[in-house]
Parts: sequence; structure tokens; C-alpha cells
Amino acid sequence: MIDTQTKEYLHVHPMVHQDKLVLHTAFTVKGTYRVWVQFLLKELLLTTDFVLHVTELSAGHHH
Repeated sequence: MIDTQTKEYLHVHPMVHQDKLVLHTAFTVKGTYRVWVQFLLKELLLTTDFVLHVTELSAGHHH
């Protein structure tokens, strides 16, 4: 994941929880972030991207 303003990378822990993809990271500032996800579908590697808008931070900064 990357901050689109500063180009700073964030470490992300992907996991599946109740059949949903969850990305754990620590946001330290509000802003717009871009993340790329790769997955296999019938032996074909697919890559997709998402844009996230962080508008508020929790007390521990984890989302």
C-alpha cells in the first residue's frame, strides 16, 4: 500500500476472515492510499488495485 501524496509505503498483512479479504495496516496520517492485490484464479495470476480514502484515525491507528 502506498500513500498517494508522499509515496510512502505501508506494510500490510492480508488475511481472510469469514470469507472476506482483510488488510491490516497502521495508518499514521489521513489521506488517499493505493493498494494492489494479486490472486490466482484457475492458474491465472490476476492483479487489481484499490484506492482507499482515510478520513479519520482510530486511537491505535490500526484499520
